[in-house]
Amino acid sequence: MYVVLAHSDGGYVDVSVPDFPGLTSAGETTEMALRALDECWRDVVSGLREDGLPIPEPTPSSALERSVIDGSKIACVFLRPLPA
Repeated sequence: MYVVLAHSDGGYVDVSVPDFPGLTSAGETTEMALRALDECWRDVVSGLREDGLPIPEPTPSSALERSVIDGSKIACVFLRPLPA
């Protein structure tokens, strides 16, 4: 399972997957942001597979605790499977 971080500064909800640098999305709600992220994520994974490149392994959630506690405004942490 991959860690997905979600945060909002009062406007849109931003979501990202730390194991896939640059993979981010946003939406008016968390559900919309996650739906948009999954679409992008599927495209990224498909492209990596087509190019014969490795799919990043999920970082253990225990490592997240050490890397995120830096004053970031993380509202939610989700564990999600790699999109099919």
